[in-house]
Amino acid sequence: MPINTKGGVWRSRDAGANWRQIKSALNPALNTDRAEFAVSKLANGNTRMYVGDGNSSDVGANRARFYRSDDVATGLPTFTDLTTDQNIGYCTAQCWYDNVVYSPPGRPGIVYLGGSFSYATYGFSTNGRAFLRSSDAGASFTDMTWDATTNPTPPGSCCQPNSIAPNGMHPDSHAIVQVPGSNITFFGSDGGIVRSSAGFSDISSQCTTERGLSGADLALCQQLLSAVPTELFTTYNDGLSTLQFQSVSVNPSNANNLMGGTQDNGTFEKPSNSTTAWPQKIYGDGGQSGFNVGNTAFRFNSFFLNFHDVNFRNGNPLKWVIASGPIVASGESSQFYAPIVADPVSAGTIFQGSLSVWRTQDWAGNQAFLEANCPEFTTSGANPACGDFVPIGPAGATNLTADGGYRGTGRTGGNVAALSRAGSDAATLWAATTTGRLFISKNAHAAAGSVSYTRLDSLAANSPGRFISGISVDPADPNHAWITYSSYSAITPATPGHVFSVTYSPGPGTATWTNLDGTGGPAFPDFPATGVAFDSGRGDLYVSNDWGVLRLPNGSTDWEVAGTGLPQVEVAGLTIVPSARKLYAATHGRSAWLLTLP
Repeated sequence: MPINTKGGVWRSRDAGANWRQIKSALNPALNTDRAEFAVSKLANGNTRMYVGDGNSSDVGANRARFYRSDDVATGLPTFTDLTTDQNIGYCTAQCWYDNVVYSPPGRPGIVYLGGSFSYATYGFSTNGRAFLRSSDAGASFTDMTWDATTNPTPPGSCCQPNSIAPNGMHPDSHAIVQVPGSNITFFGSDGGIVRSSAGFSDISSQCTTERGLSGADLALCQQLLSAVPTELFTTYNDGLSTLQFQSVSVNPSNANNLMGGTQDNGTFEKPSNSTTAWPQKIYGDGGQSGFNVGNTAFRFNSFFLNFHDVNFRNGNPLKWVIASGPIVASGESSQFYAPIVADPVSAGTIFQGSLSVWRTQDWAGNQAFLEANCPEFTTSGANPACGDFVPIGPAGATNLTADGGYRGTGRTGGNVAALSRAGSDAATLWAATTTGRLFISKNAHAAAGSVSYTRLDSLAANSPGRFISGISVDPADPNHAWITYSSYSAITPATPGHVFSVTYSPGPGTATWTNLDGTGGPAFPDFPATGVAFDSGRGDLYVSNDWGVLRLPNGSTDWEVAGTGLPQVEVAGLTIVPSARKLYAATHGRSAWLLTLP
């Protein structure tokens, strides 16, 4: 198939030898433009096609639209635009990620559209529109997101604007299938699987009794709520283990007590006496998490970008407070999941990376003030009064991605990609960027403006100019760390490598970089490394990647698969507790796993 640079829908009539575009993209100029389609056979023998198309914009002409053609097998089909206020923008600005169109076999008049939540309207004129259903070939739709149950909204709920709390779906939709000969439907999303009952109920009366709508909003609501699932069942997720963990943090006082952030599903905690029950501690995108080494009742979680919370009450779901207001208000960019770590030595200290490294030394501020003025559920994450993070480094030059001074030149841009604090002192911090810069600070505990850095990648000719994905500091030597790189050596053939041992010599100001990839069959393959952990108990090195975890035994140059039983899946991060002989792996789509170390 040719490289599809124009999006839309393409057709081949000769088993893939030749292709013709039969439906243009909504906006061919955007590489995020994505069309999804479903086909079904009509009674006259023609092939009907439904198409949903959108991109990374939910504004104006870029808003996602819906089309139908009743004859697409031959010629150049004619598509009718069936976009209305019921389905326009159904995948918001996330059509590149959330976009699904489905028509059950043998039922060409039924079509489902799946996308992402309409947060501006859910609970009011819509139920969120995670999935829409039409029974009249796309002429009108109803909202499948909430069912007709009328359980009362629990006290203290943050995000339910009505007095009733029906069963509902996750905001990000990806897959759907209907049981043949039935209206029972399974819906797949970032949150797992939901099944609908066979019947539908009219709950449009809620548009006035619960939502108090009028005018166009009332008309839209009454249509969308005129046939919702009588009941949605979520128990199919029990034991499914499909959550996309970003990382796992470990209670420094109890290696069996964990927290972990999951994409679009919040942050969960594994109590020390449980293996499968992980209560959710906070909603939203779950990135990094951590415990205060001095008081493990103090926790932090990450949402996305620079938005982070802290909690002073053992992760009480109702007591999270905004902690990173100064970082957000600064306007600094960051990775979608910004690196953020709790200090392993200094109680109350957290480091976070955006363009600069930011630091708090008292768990983001006074507990009484934060709980009174910065509760998560009612406070803007950009409120600069919520949290006391400050950028650390020379005044006016804290941005590690810029040129000048200690930062030198080359490999500019990007964001801070990785942070790691040495556990053997209170001063050493390692920091890396997405473009391959690596820094060490030997006084990261000093006053913010007095913190200094030394750039290490520019001291070695063999350091790759690629995304640094992980740093593991040697617990016996804060000037020694293992560094991993994402991407492929083929992209930087003059500086290959995915795993390096880096030793900094403060006296002469030099750094030694040793490539640990090895050679031949047992070498580390040329694929992205995503994280690294060092076992100080045996001297073994563990590196995660897009397909699992590899181990480099102490004294060997040959890599091998670490342990058994782990599915072939991207491992986003590793967390090791050598004293407890535990290695935790956070996987993207297969939950979290434990390897008991030898």
